[in-house]
Amino acid sequence: MCENGRLELHQDVDLKDHSTMRVGGPARHFAKARSVADVELAYRWAASTDTPVCTIGSGSNIVWADEGYSGLVLQNEIRGFQVVPKQQDTVELKIGAGEVLDDIIERSIQLGLTGLECLSLLPGTCGGAVIQNSGAYGMEVSQVLQHVEVYDTHEHRPVTLMRDCCGLGYRTSRFKRDEPGRYVILGLTVRLRRGSPTSVSHTSLLAVLKRDTAPTSADIRSAVITIRRTKLPDPSVVPNCGSFFKNPVVSNDTTIATLHGAQAPLYELGVGRYKVPAAWLIEHCGLKNHADLRLGYGTWPGQPLVLFATRLSSCNNLLKYSAMIEQAVKARFGIMLEREPVLME
Repeated sequence: MCENGRLELHQDVDLKDHSTMRVGGPARHFAKARSVADVELAYRWAASTDTPVCTIGSGSNIVWADEGYSGLVLQNEIRGFQVVPKQQDTVELKIGAGEVLDDIIERSIQLGLTGLECLSLLPGTCGGAVIQNSGAYGMEVSQVLQHVEVYDTHEHRPVTLMRDCCGLGYRTSRFKRDEPGRYVILGLTVRLRRGSPTSVSHTSLLAVLKRDTAPTSADIRSAVITIRRTKLPDPSVVPNCGSFFKNPVVSNDTTIATLHGAQAPLYELGVGRYKVPAAWLIEHCGLKNHADLRLGYGTWPGQPLVLFATRLSSCNNLLKYSAMIEQAVKARFGIMLEREPVLME
């Protein structure tokens, strides 16, 4: 943090404590930012000392290399929650990037708002949710995001970027795909509606809700939490990064024919383009509820898309285990899975 214009730096901080997979070596320098001024000070110090710097949230989508990080790791702890009424049935929330996403969702539902409930219990901060364009059960951050406040590390100044300038796509954004590291998310504004959700179509949600009347956002949040706690491990107890692979999008006719022949669930995205669940691909390679005790990793019994640590292990072993899964899916279906967590080295 910044105290009297000075950056409070810590040396050789164990990065295992800053990744929910709990692997990685030390950070040469570590600091926390609780304001825009802290972020600006940290990046100016890094520029003046020719020190590489990366900004993180809770570490839920990060895998640190065993060698650690040779520069400055800056943890974003910028808070903020402001309600701005707009039209009669809409409200804007101005949120600090360091706020925990699930806490914000709970507060929005207490205000009688809808638009974020399907993202309940997703780990991480709101800033990370923008970078990832986090989504679940048919709902994405991009659907409610209005604009973000960022710190431009090239120009060394805060700027505002409207949603259309953020390059939001399936589990990605400009901040992750095109210009990683250039912008630090400081805050974001989302627009939510008052009242009940318009509809629920996701099969697993409908199975839990089991009601004829229209569910409220609180009902949907409760259903999502029930599903996630039933199917997924708690990262505070079992080291994991949530979904380790993205659901691939396929367009090759031969690949699509192979998937049809295997009766894979395909979701049409447009003419000739389909999304296929990575979990289904992994399971049909015989790797559901699989473990390699030598490497120390396995696939979670309730959701093979989640890789978890069976014991304290290393980042190198994790990458070896994930590569084994990638090669198995490639050999069986001709599809190369893409890792979702970011490898920091």
